[in-house]
Amino acid sequence: MNENFSESVKSIFEAAQQQAVMNYHQELTTAHVAAALCGSDGFFKFLLQTLHVNEAAFAAEAKALVQQIPGVKGQDRQLMMGTAFARVMAILSQSGKNEITLGDLVATIVSDGDSDVVSLFKKYGIDKKKVEAAYMQYENSAGDEENKKTLERLANEEHAHYEIWKNYTNIEMKPKKAKVLKYTLIARLLGFTFAVKLMERGEEIAQEKYEQIAK
Repeated sequence: MNENFSESVKSIFEAAQQQAVMNYHQELTTAHVAAALCGSDGFFKFLLQTLHVNEAAFAAEAKALVQQIPGVKGQDRQLMMGTAFARVMAILSQSGKNEITLGDLVATIVSDGDSDVVSLFKKYGIDKKKVEAAYMQYENSAGDEENKKTLERLANEEHAHYEIWKNYTNIEMKPKKAKVLKYTLIARLLGFTFAVKLMERGEEIAQEKYEQIAK
């Protein structure tokens, strides 16, 4: 398997292979991938919800596509790649990306998967452009959540420092509006990550000073 595939993509491929093996199929198809996607959380669930797709109905139709594939029992089988699945793998491998995401996988299957799988996605109004747009939205929302957690951590650390100084001085300090404005402007002009690193460096310096005082 391509080492550039993200862990989420690898997980979907493993689930698709299990679908094929359990149904005694000789080929791994994009129908197996579609069914595996329906059993996953994360981006695909987000995609269906964003496009207001009935998740249960879509999953039932994807499962039906898998069940239509004839199974072969009673002999040793080596699972082969179906034509459309091989085409999808080739497109993904030749994309030149450092990491192939679940968004890349779904976008490729929607446009280049087995004809019945492509038709299923079209039936529910899912096309390549919508998948790509939804993945960008999904990534941004994930980034916003991480930013929120980082800011909450820094706020808790700052409050802990406030409590330390309050115990020493018995003085209630108010937030410095100028400092808040300073970091807000830095975040807007130079980016959130730079502003956070600057705040974290300030916390490190403060910690060093507290350790000196404690000696």
